Amino acid sequence: MAGSDAVRSKILCLLLLYFVQGIPYGFQARFLPIFLRSRGTSLTSLGFFKILLLPWMLKVLWAPFLERYASRQTNLLYSLVAMATVCGFTSCISPDQTVALCVAILLLNLSASIQDIAVDAIAIHILTESELGAGNTVQVVGYKVGSIIGGGLLIWLLPHTEWSGLFVLLAALYTMTLIIVMHLHVGDLRECKTDKESDVSNCNSVQSNTDKEPVTRMDSKIQLVSSLITDVVNSPHTKWMMAFALFYKLGEQGAVGMFPLYLIDHGIPVGEVGILSGVISQGLSIAGSLAGGWMLSNPKLSLKPLHLLPYLMKLRLLPLILQTAVISCNYSDTSVPFYGPCVLAMWLLQLIGGAITIATFTLMMQCSQNAPLCIQATHYTALATLEVMGKLTFMSVAGWLVDMLGYTSMFCLFITLSVGMLAMFRP
Repeated sequence: MAGSDAVRSKILCLLLLYFVQGIPYGFQARFLPIFLRSRGTSLTSLGFFKILLLPWMLKVLWAPFLERYASRQTNLLYSLVAMATVCGFTSCISPDQTVALCVAILLLNLSASIQDIAVDAIAIHILTESELGAGNTVQVVGYKVGSIIGGGLLIWLLPHTEWSGLFVLLAALYTMTLIIVMHLHVGDLRECKTDKESDVSNCNSVQSNTDKEPVTRMDSKIQLVSSLITDVVNSPHTKWMMAFALFYKLGEQGAVGMFPLYLIDHGIPVGEVGILSGVISQGLSIAGSLAGGWMLSNPKLSLKPLHLLPYLMKLRLLPLILQTAVISCNYSDTSVPFYGPCVLAMWLLQLIGGAITIATFTLMMQCSQNAPLCIQATHYTALATLEVMGKLTFMSVAGWLVDMLGYTSMFCLFITLSVGMLAMFRP
């Protein structure tokens, strides 16, 4: 009984933390493109807004210093304070104040990236191997529920409340989370700095050597970073995992991001698109994640992520092909033929994509647990950064490419990228 209570406490803790972490992503990935596109913003400009997600790509640079010099709980508390403060600031500005809005979004992403480092470190620290399936399920599900709040729900609420009211609600949510975290005693969060300091002595990373000539402080830092990168890259199976994390979502993410904008461009109301893509689609993505987590956690199935992923990625091609066929045959600028099947394809893509995500993140965490203990959090952060970097870089130019080439050519590219990923599973 005590063991099950401890596991439940871990899961609920991670669920809450990943939930609040997913809200900024949902806001920028779901709410902002639909909101700005409805106000006439070009697809190219929408792509440039993705640059504001840069902290998610660069977080691997400050992850080692956060892991080395501050505790998990300290990083977590400061990031939540920052997120509540930024949301309070955003409630005081207008969406027409482009520069101020960009600064607010950038700071929100920076704070969320620091929180992500802390929460991933907590997950790696408190989850046993048998709990990885459940732990990664709540990671993905919590994050996606947060994305629904930050994306679909905010779109639905916008006609019923002021812009400022949305961010007052978010500031209150982060403040309540901060209060809860201050009273958490899960996974020994308060005693992690000393743990890490004791772990460092067991690693083969850069260590001082009294027999060598003294080096300057800058040389020491450069040597530390260089050795850390080497240790991360040379960990078992890391090179393959890095390549897979970078590319596995590109085709799917392109279709998920561009199809709602295609619907808006062809006369579908913004509110309807927001519900279809920001709420129902994300709900199905969560269902897919739950199904993937169940398959990986069920001892009767004995499925491993590497066994499950090829089948899921082949199945993912079906909705992509259907969407591409409809788009290529549509010669109208004011309607969408076979609208129902198109929406079903969008939902099916999210369902399958949710299962693919949970299998991939479980594989990433397994890979990180094989790394030296003192760099496991940094190792996982590096993999998660590459996962975000691939999607972010591609989506930053996808809007410009659609403006240049059209939707049909881009959806053909999405299929090609998805087919190409299957080559990574060839023996």
